[in-house]
Amino acid sequence: MGMGIRTSQLTPVLSPYEIRARYQQVVRGVRMPTGRQVTFRDRLDAAMLLYPRGVFCGWTAAALHGVAFCADKPIEIWLPEHKQRQGLIIRTGALPREDIIESGGLRYTTAVRGLIDIGRFAPGDEAIAGMDQCLRIGDDGRSATTRAAALEYLDAHRHLHRSRRVRAALAETDGRAESPPETHTRLLLHRDGLTMFVPQRIVARGRFRLDLGADEYRVAVEYDGRDHADPDQQSLDVARRNTLRHDYGWEVLPVTAAILASRGGDLLRQVRSALQERGWEAAA
Repeated sequence: MGMGIRTSQLTPVLSPYEIRARYQQVVRGVRMPTGRQVTFRDRLDAAMLLYPRGVFCGWTAAALHGVAFCADKPIEIWLPEHKQRQGLIIRTGALPREDIIESGGLRYTTAVRGLIDIGRFAPGDEAIAGMDQCLRIGDDGRSATTRAAALEYLDAHRHLHRSRRVRAALAETDGRAESPPETHTRLLLHRDGLTMFVPQRIVARGRFRLDLGADEYRVAVEYDGRDHADPDQQSLDVARRNTLRHDYGWEVLPVTAAILASRGGDLLRQVRSALQERGWEAAA
């Protein structure tokens, strides 16, 4: 498995300083030799070394089903009894046998149960963003699960804890965002009444794709992540937006993590101003 050793198995000859110098912690109680980055698989193996009866759930199950942006979350595991361990999120409670699958030497929940648990436990809009990724159709034409499957599961488990929260979050999913920040941007716009912005708008017969676009007014909002901080990428972004503006008439407003975190109101004012310049009239 590529895993190191449990802390309790270390020879007494090593001092605490030597342990920290030679072995890096994967989760509390499990270390591996230093010298390489701890991978998602390393963290899975560490959890299974500690809890061989565990079932990976929530974000971790979604990652195992190929859902993007989930593997960097803390490992989430279900156990039949309540425990606590630093570095792991441990869930308990009812878990039907039919919700568990086994593959590659691992036990984890079905994709639909993974979505349900994200909706139950992820804080705030993070639940909607995570569910969006579970519903997103990838390049292979498939999604990890579907909204219909999620509703069917909820109907069959009417007494599931926090099921109302899941239904409320599911109602705000869209399934087209290519990243969680795109979901957060959509929610910001739509909750302000700007529902004309539709995810993944195609421009110039597929030459361009916009994160969120209002076709009638040719105003778009696009999220710029950390990869856009690279100078070469910035140059490409400027050229792309100039082409969209001058050749196709689109005004593109960028949004960053900092804007979403603390300056959402400023973005909304800018978006409304751009729409009004192109003929939009706000409802009274």
